[in-house]
Amino acid sequence: MKRSIKKIRNNIQKFGYHAYLVSGGDIPTFSYTIGLRNVVGKEIILAGGAYYSADAVFEIIATLARRYLRGEGINDTSFSVDQIGQFDLRPVHQSWVRQLMLGALDYYNNETVPAVQVCPDDGHRTIDVPDMSVGFIPKSADYDPWAQPRSPMDMMRYGCSTSLFQARQQWSTMSS
Repeated sequence: MKRSIKKIRNNIQKFGYHAYLVSGGDIPTFSYTIGLRNVVGKEIILAGGAYYSADAVFEIIATLARRYLRGEGINDTSFSVDQIGQFDLRPVHQSWVRQLMLGALDYYNNETVPAVQVCPDDGHRTIDVPDMSVGFIPKSADYDPWAQPRSPMDMMRYGCSTSLFQARQQWSTMSS
């Protein structure tokens, strides 16, 4: 845990934020930032979005994070990423933060973590993109891709959590 926190702090110092890409396991892939709350008052999460590669997810998160760090678009309700698409920005209910953004909760010592959800436009939105503005209520019987019988820590244990900075390096190496 101490190594993870050190890595997060190093990335925040170097890039202004740290980003996780969580994939595998019983729920859809999601990605979120850590470190923006202290600068702009909120973190970023992109949940679902099976349409996008890891590299595209990195670019989407990085584009918005860089805008925020420059003080641009903090109150915008949408943004676009060249050659990837248009995205809406929606508020995130804290129950989703408690279920998915465990690294941010650890980093901020379980304090409230305001977040904004990145939602793909209608042409790129897949069934795994939830409405995070309402409370996290999916149950297994709901046939919802986010419904799961396990605790968040179990989901993390059976899935894979990768820093987006690592994913970008791995993806670039694989593409070369």
